[in-house]
Amino acid sequence: MPHVLASGREERDMTSELRTELEQTQDEISEAAAKSASLEGGLVKALVMSRLEILKTTHALLQQRILAIESGASLTIEVPATKPDPEFADSVAQEIVAQQGIIDAARTDAARFSGGLVHALKLSTVATQEQSLALLRQRYII
Repeated sequence: MPHVLASGREERDMTSELRTELEQTQDEISEAAAKSASLEGGLVKALVMSRLEILKTTHALLQQRILAIESGASLTIEVPATKPDPEFADSVAQEIVAQQGIIDAARTDAARFSGGLVHALKLSTVATQEQSLALLRQRYII
């Protein structure tokens, strides 16, 4: 059965949370676009571009949800083979926090190198982990 959002105060609270998430996603889009522009090509650029597209999709989903709530439109979100699961959402939120820690550690590790194959591999690890984080955030929203 589709999940229909509640009305009144719950919707206002949800809109506020969605706007915060929208701003964070926009910041990540700007960061990924700048990073992509600084790269000439290769694996790291491909991973960054993939992350950028995931973030843009997430941004569009957030905008649609906000507009639907603000306009008073009946909002029904249907994702095949899934239904709202607060425990799963909490689990994904914990994964997001853990993934951010992994990214921070990978960035620190990559900063130890200034060039060459090892540095390129470390940067590809960072880009892969950032892509995973973008997917987790999208999964949390859906």
